[in-house]
Amino acid sequence: MYLHHQMTGLPCDKVMVFPQGNFSVEAMKVLKSHSFYAAVNTVPYPAGQPVRLTIGELAQPAVLRYGGFPLFIRKPISQTQSHDIAFNLFFGRPVLIVEHHEIFQRPESLVEIAARINSVASEVHWSNLATVVGNSILTRRAPDGTHHVRAYSGTVRISNDSGSIRRYSIEWGNSCDGASIEQVLMDGTPSRGLEIDDAGLRLSVELAPGSSQTFSLVHRNVRATVRNLGLRWNVQAFLRRRLSEVRDNYLSKNRRLLKAAKAFQRRFLKV
Repeated sequence: MYLHHQMTGLPCDKVMVFPQGNFSVEAMKVLKSHSFYAAVNTVPYPAGQPVRLTIGELAQPAVLRYGGFPLFIRKPISQTQSHDIAFNLFFGRPVLIVEHHEIFQRPESLVEIAARINSVASEVHWSNLATVVGNSILTRRAPDGTHHVRAYSGTVRISNDSGSIRRYSIEWGNSCDGASIEQVLMDGTPSRGLEIDDAGLRLSVELAPGSSQTFSLVHRNVRATVRNLGLRWNVQAFLRRRLSEVRDNYLSKNRRLLKAAKAFQRRFLKV
């Protein structure tokens, strides 16, 4: 994506959406080492390793059990009911919906889900993934006036909307490996005051009235970059990309063809 940005000038948020919903714990660790902010997926567990999430994991903005890298869960429109939206909002989880090209055969369903979300949360903000994960935080105010912020992403934006200076303690929790942290950036500039112990990472800062700052973790990349995975892997990756384009640009426009293609995939490709 960095090369794509260099070639086209188009920026890309450092949030991974896994192709076909397949991921591994190793992939999560690699994303973390490259300082990605988070991952988003429909399936809440690694490919071929079904697990049951605990109530505690569901009652927080992101799942952190896979290498300590945040995984945000999204759902199709058909599985996003009013009580699901209310549950997410109560526990500080973003409402993420997913659909494919065929949804435009009935575009009114997009209007319906937007209206449903707006009716449950009239103050909801619609934005891109980087902004969504960066604002997925839990906060509490301590007796001494310090605002403790629990971050669930590699980047977090803190806003002081009060009329006075506020002190914040930004915490990444014990799921984050402090030994892998190289530095914390505040609006792109190295920040001081980082504390690392068995409880996790903490950064204490003061924000002026009406100001906002973005804080980002920078990890040490100790994993060797794989230059070439071999001819077989490259051919398979090429075919998958082209087949995905055929599905999105052609098959998705014909319900019968799409249904037949999915049946063929389940019957012969086993993926």
